[in-house]
Amino acid sequence: MTEPVWDGWGACYPPKSAWVPIQPGEVRRAWSRALADETLPRERRRIGLYVHVPGEPTPAYPSLLAEEIRALGLPSGTAMDTLFIGSSGSGGLCALSPPRLEELLSLLERHFDLTRSRQSTAELRADGLAAESVAALRRHDIRRITVPIHEPPPGTKRAGWERSLAKGCLLIRKGGLDLDLDLAVAGWEWRDPDLCLRLLLFAQELGPASVDVDEPRFPEWTDPRLRERVHRAVRTLRQRSDPRRKNLQLLHSAGHRSHVLGLGFGAVSHLADRLQYEMDGGFEAYTGELECGRPPLLRGCRLSRNLEMRARIMGCLASGEPIWRSRFRACFGEYPEAAFAGTFRRLMDAGRIRRTRTALQAVSCQAGQESAAAFRI
Repeated sequence: MTEPVWDGWGACYPPKSAWVPIQPGEVRRAWSRALADETLPRERRRIGLYVHVPGEPTPAYPSLLAEEIRALGLPSGTAMDTLFIGSSGSGGLCALSPPRLEELLSLLERHFDLTRSRQSTAELRADGLAAESVAALRRHDIRRITVPIHEPPPGTKRAGWERSLAKGCLLIRKGGLDLDLDLAVAGWEWRDPDLCLRLLLFAQELGPASVDVDEPRFPEWTDPRLRERVHRAVRTLRQRSDPRRKNLQLLHSAGHRSHVLGLGFGAVSHLADRLQYEMDGGFEAYTGELECGRPPLLRGCRLSRNLEMRARIMGCLASGEPIWRSRFRACFGEYPEAAFAGTFRRLMDAGRIRRTRTALQAVSCQAGQESAAAFRI
């Protein structure tokens, strides 16, 4: 299996290669059932709205989203618990001009109830960010801004890129918005440990309210002093980060603990009634169907009870969160270690999972240990 068993928005199991075409009518019926189901625990009735914006969106992208909502008959006026507008690290939202950004945000407010949203996040690149875009986000009560920090675009000098990025982050903070940094430094410790350290120290200067950063894993030949400086920089960033400003939609959707309604090409939706789906075909097929007034092509899968239990367990283990035994039993009727007795017994005998009276949790001896335990499930 070459595909990841889980992705950033929750466990993706079975892998997408097992997904099949589904009809728009099935999606409409699934959302109607999910929204009317009062038997689910409160946390499973949360709905997160995820709007995917590609790295280079066309000016007509807000119009395409409006047509997608209409063509799929998605629930109108539904109260959303969280909102995330982004593109998995590329920050493509900043490619929309301020008027198009205003159009996109107004569209979402017209169709969904965002007044009770506990957290609204926009992900965008800060280099070259316009003050008008920051003002539009503030007007529409988008209070949390995630800025991905990778490396300068090809042909861009690092010093100039850092100045532009710092200027954009300052605009965000002066606008009264929370600055969250998504530090994609994984792998840099192997290719260029000095650059990894420089990115981490630069991130400290930007004054973020919260930070998402991976724990570096160095090759054996790395200078121990440099390795310690990098680890110290990571610890400093995490200590300064406010845990209350973490991405709530990501936390709640891991392991399918809430609904996520995805809009736009590239977004994955999943419902607590065990349906996952996304757009099928390429971006041209997506736009072509909508421009002709037809629903976009869809593919997805239904999770059996057994697979949903696996997805829940994998989501918790991969993120390092505990699996609360009583909550799991309330949802599925049995404890997790009873549902998969042989696997859990082997993992506990090997010291990979620790069991207490209330919870099960992966034992992280080194980076990636949680994911390894999740993969075994």
